[in-house]
Amino acid sequence: FKNKKGNFVNIVRTSMIVPKDSLKNSLKGFFNTSIEVTNDKGNYLEGSYMGYEDLKKTYKVKLKPRENEEFQVIGTVNGKNIKKTLKVKGHLMTSIQQDRVFADPQEQAKKPITYYDYVPSINPLKVFKSKLFYKGIGKAGLNLYRVELNKTNFNLKVDSKGTPIFSSSKFGNFVLENRRVFLEKKRI
Repeated sequence: FKNKKGNFVNIVRTSMIVPKDSLKNSLKGFFNTSIEVTNDKGNYLEGSYMGYEDLKKTYKVKLKPRENEEFQVIGTVNGKNIKKTLKVKGHLMTSIQQDRVFADPQEQAKKPITYYDYVPSINPLKVFKSKLFYKGIGKAGLNLYRVELNKTNFNLKVDSKGTPIFSSSKFGNFVLENRRVFLEKKRI
């Protein structure tokens, strides 16, 4: 949606329950919320992020762009106040830029795309350099991609509207699969 200034606001909530230990019958839960504001060109303007692990807040930060491809992160991480400058050699990937990339997969087939991602659920004090590879069209007619992020490979399936609807990655013997759930409000 657009805010009063006419900028796009993207809100994402994720939750996940994973085994703590393969030998014990125990689980670990994660819950993350991100709110990112971008202009109509897809440029990152600001973001707020909060994450919980096993019902304990692990981070609550704000990220704002500065000059010379720098971003400032301010907030709390693991109970400690932080204020840090992050350097990026380019732009952060935003939801609008992602939509544009996935809207024209044939254009992306030419070569891998290198981009920068802020993923505070992995590390709220770091920006990650990532690569996106177009792999073609799958049996169900979905566009297939592979993402290299923080030494982890993710396989994505993207629908004809450019929306990622499935991802999978392997961590040792453990395979993590995400399916996107869409909620739609209807006005009565």
